Amino acid sequence: MADFVPKGFYALEKAVLLIARELNQGLWDHTKMTLSEINAYERLGETAHYKDLRRTLKDIELSLRDRKTGELPDNSIEERFRAYQESQKLIRTALNAGELRSVLQFAETGRRHDQPAEAWAQENAMSWFDDGLVFVATGKTRRIPFGPYIPALPDDINFLQEPDGLWATVLIDTDSFSDWYYSGSGPMANVEVQERDKGGRPLEYDWDAVKEYALGLVKQHGRPGRGNKRLPSKSQLAEAVMNEWAKKGVELAEPTVRRYITTWLKDL
Repeated sequence: MADFVPKGFYALEKAVLLIARELNQGLWDHTKMTLSEINAYERLGETAHYKDLRRTLKDIELSLRDRKTGELPDNSIEERFRAYQESQKLIRTALNAGELRSVLQFAETGRRHDQPAEAWAQENAMSWFDDGLVFVATGKTRRIPFGPYIPALPDDINFLQEPDGLWATVLIDTDSFSDWYYSGSGPMANVEVQERDKGGRPLEYDWDAVKEYALGLVKQHGRPGRGNKRLPSKSQLAEAVMNEWAKKGVELAEPTVRRYITTWLKDL
């Protein structure tokens, strides 16, 4: 469970949900979902996990079945579950290809370390999606008590030897997520993104002005990067842009801002 997700990262299970929703927004329309199902997905990576999701959804389906026929209104709950599973595979492929950056955050120390792309080729990699956790072995072993201690018996009877290690949360770097998201190999490569108002109409903003402001910050503080104290990542640049437009009463959607920023920086 991701007890703490620092700025600039997504919990692994949350990143999967973002992709699943964007690939089929109609399927994930909240007006077509029960509050219980919405909460089941929203809590993933926080207070709930994918490993328990199937059981939770089965309970929801049970409450929705017709009392006489036992039939469900539709198959959308199962379709959303399968869409989530397919998004897990997409993210694993991108992580293994090095298109996405994952980081391990160790619970005991809070330290973060880059996770090698080749780690996602391991046969147990899909199990990391169960709860967003990875057990990192130290190469040592530790003794744990086995049943009631009997002084007359040798230690190998009273104790079990098990691998020693640390648990770490898998985090996804938001900048790499944004870059991959709309890249040629990303899931949204051929999808045009348009913000819409509540009536479904595309919103029109002065993106030239947004670009001028964003690139002005880059000129003043330098390109976003780990060595840039003011703009350590594109997330901070996007946040600065959104805050500036919020002062004017305009709420820009973060995914759209991040997409434009990625494009503008590539053109520099």
